[in-house]
Amino acid sequence: MNESVSEEATASGWVESPDPVVGEGWFLPEGFAGVADDAALALFLASIDREKLDGPSRVHLMKARGKLVSQVQAAFLQDVLSVAHAQVAISGWEGWEFCSDEIRAAMHLTRRAADATLGVAIQVWDRLPQVGQALAAGDIDLARAKVICEELSHLDIEEARVVADTVLALAPELTTGQIRVRTRRLCVSVDPGEAAKRYGLGLDGRRLVLESSPDGTATILGIGLPADRAAEAMNRLHSLAEAARLAGDERKADQVRADVFLDVLTGRNPSQVGTSGVAYIRVGLETLMHLNEEAGDLSGFGPVVADIARQVAAHASTWEVEVAEGTFPVWTGTTRRRPNASTARRVRAREPVCVFPGCRMPAIDSDLDHRDPWTDSHLTTEGNLEPLCRHDHRLKHEGGWKVESVGNTYQWTSPLGQKYLTTRLPP
Repeated sequence: MNESVSEEATASGWVESPDPVVGEGWFLPEGFAGVADDAALALFLASIDREKLDGPSRVHLMKARGKLVSQVQAAFLQDVLSVAHAQVAISGWEGWEFCSDEIRAAMHLTRRAADATLGVAIQVWDRLPQVGQALAAGDIDLARAKVICEELSHLDIEEARVVADTVLALAPELTTGQIRVRTRRLCVSVDPGEAAKRYGLGLDGRRLVLESSPDGTATILGIGLPADRAAEAMNRLHSLAEAARLAGDERKADQVRADVFLDVLTGRNPSQVGTSGVAYIRVGLETLMHLNEEAGDLSGFGPVVADIARQVAAHASTWEVEVAEGTFPVWTGTTRRRPNASTARRVRAREPVCVFPGCRMPAIDSDLDHRDPWTDSHLTTEGNLEPLCRHDHRLKHEGGWKVESVGNTYQWTSPLGQKYLTTRLPP
């Protein structure tokens, strides 16, 4: 390591060991990326030979570089905004319309790209400055910053900042998909009436769009559809596709679903097998009784306003009810390898999505995996089952990952020895 760079890093207080060598490779302290000084971090990272690092240190290096990227992107957006402010200072506020043209010319962007870049800068630093600060600190990346700003764009500025503060407290540990869902749920709770009004306006604009793709194929988009009926339709297509595959169809599942989709729309009969479409909803009893307006969770879709949750429940031919004590349902189980319907329902009620960190695959579409192998324990109990999507199920059994349940937390350990946590919270 370069001596001057090492001194700079040590002076920043985040490199604790004077000897970076362990065994045959270098190591990096796990907390070394906590420095707020992006210049010192950049200098230190520039001195690292990644090929000499052990596996865990390569993970730390990747995370540190990601933090640096976020810091640079935050500064870049401030630069973009300062160019716009300089344009306004010269031309007055009537020149705001043309602020992005300077950015477009200087950065060799299209007009649309320049407008979008300036728009993000305004959202991140003017409208929701706490998002800009989190980006500048490296706590979130630009993708997560964009999601927060996008999901709060319909709220007035004071409400948006209150919700942003709540989301940012959790955002460093969440994926963009998780942030989007949680932010939408918070928006519904802040103003249920406004959320219902936006939903109605969205339905008014429902439409179908046919687009061509560069490879000559076509894309059909259904926009502004009722959330419950869209979820029901997708589950129906999934059921028909699975039935076809069980009958020996060798096409990929996505291919079968796409072909069944076209068969249904063009009047062909894809198959009479499979179940009808079902929309799975998680909703509180008080919401069903009109005692509150808490959002429901539509499996595979996300939060929906209370009125839609009540409509889905009202049209259900069968209700699957789970009574819980505190956070979790009461225990039940069986000694069979496959759980009975009651046990499966309870596990999926406890864990509505795959338990791998960041995964949002609904439990209803996931495998129920034995935490302790059935061949060892011969126990198919609620406490020994957890939903894993097919990919993450294979990741556990074939990819070398291990998982432990500790209280309300799942701790995953990668083949490199890195530990990742996911908690039993709504997606």
